[in-house]
Amino acid sequence: MRNLRTLSAKNIISDTLSPSIKTIRHSPDQEVVIAYDLVKDWTGPFRHPAEFHGTLMPDYLELTGDNALVHPKLPSDVILTVHFDWSKLPAGWA
Repeated sequence: MRNLRTLSAKNIISDTLSPSIKTIRHSPDQEVVIAYDLVKDWTGPFRHPAEFHGTLMPDYLELTGDNALVHPKLPSDVILTVHFDWSKLPAGWA
């Protein structure tokens, strides 16, 4: 994942001591909108642990569970609404 950014004007994303954890500051009850680029981070065939990563290939992509989704650290019973922007996928993909 690269280029994590907020699309909400008043939100601020900050680094933490862990490179994989960020802090987002926002007003209470404000919608938080983020965007990022998912980038393939290995070459060659699937080898452990790459089989658990999001898969980006010229002819398909595969996202399962937490392997490619940035998500807040919330209790497991909290329901989130997530929207995907598929506008830059190849025209022939369904």
